[in-house]
Amino acid sequence: MKKLFKKLKKSFGILVLIVVVSYAAQYFPELKSIFYNNTDTHTSSSSKHLHKEAYYQQLWCNKHSGIMEYKNSDKTRVDCLTKDYAVEFDFAEKWAESIGQSLHYELMTGKKAMVVLILEHPETQMVYYERTKKLGEKYGINVEYMTAESEDSLQ
Repeated sequence: MKKLFKKLKKSFGILVLIVVVSYAAQYFPELKSIFYNNTDTHTSSSSKHLHKEAYYQQLWCNKHSGIMEYKNSDKTRVDCLTKDYAVEFDFAEKWAESIGQSLHYELMTGKKAMVVLILEHPETQMVYYERTKKLGEKYGINVEYMTAESEDSLQ
């Protein structure tokens, strides 16, 4: 399986690989063990979060005068649509999925793609923000993060 990923990466580039694998991982859980960092104790999808994603989404979206759960013509929903951005919120371990979704929302809305990662354990999850930030810089996606410690922890 890892050889297949290396061939895909070489042929299509890292961004396409991230989008394909992150969507495929939703339907084939065994892919998560290859793609996600399993050494982080906070990456399990079954782990409890301090707050639901909607809590962080509402804080940020209200602060930025956005529209929550904006419905696109293809029936997908943007977590928060602002004057300039189509914003996708995800917990840190879903960093790769957030990239693909934000690019799709950019295509659907004509607004710039943006990701807000939720870092409930920033001391161990900052690596996900750094990965997303690097890809964001390369592909024109604005990337911020929020933590549970402060409502004003936007970066």
